[in-house]
Amino acid sequence: MEDTLFGCIDSFEVDIQVEYEIFDFVTINNVNCYGQSTGSILIDSLKTESNILTYSWFLLGGGVPQFGQDSLFENLVAGNYIINVYDSTSECEQKFYYDITQNNPLYLSPIINEPSCFGSSDGVIVLEGGGGESPYSYSLIDSTIISDSLTMLSTGSFTIIIISPSD
Repeated sequence: MEDTLFGCIDSFEVDIQVEYEIFDFVTINNVNCYGQSTGSILIDSLKTESNILTYSWFLLGGGVPQFGQDSLFENLVAGNYIINVYDSTSECEQKFYYDITQNNPLYLSPIINEPSCFGSSDGVIVLEGGGGESPYSYSLIDSTIISDSLTMLSTGSFTIIIISPSD
């Protein structure tokens, strides 16, 4: 501030505060397996410094926008989500940003040593899994649980399933 008559200058500090800041308390559940829609956002509470809010929301992300007043957003795919909260008491609006993640896709990389001769049973398949969440388990198509290698194999076809703990 300047006094134009005497040329004096002074300054002062002004503190402006938002009366109704909205605080979010949420629980995020990420997608269980790659490509699924098992993620969720649960709003435990939304409140200002003085009270818990009744609110409406707008969810944007993962496809079609959703509107409502429930506190659970479920069946979400991996992605970025915005919840726009409107408090009718204070007429304030605030955006909250959340990320739902997922593991990488599961894959199986077998190392195959074929039988040495026709009719021999010395073939080996060593299994190396990746993606998802380890440790992995493996089974044959008939649900027989196997280790990470099959030994004493003769010529044939084998269908092997990799299982991640998050499945």
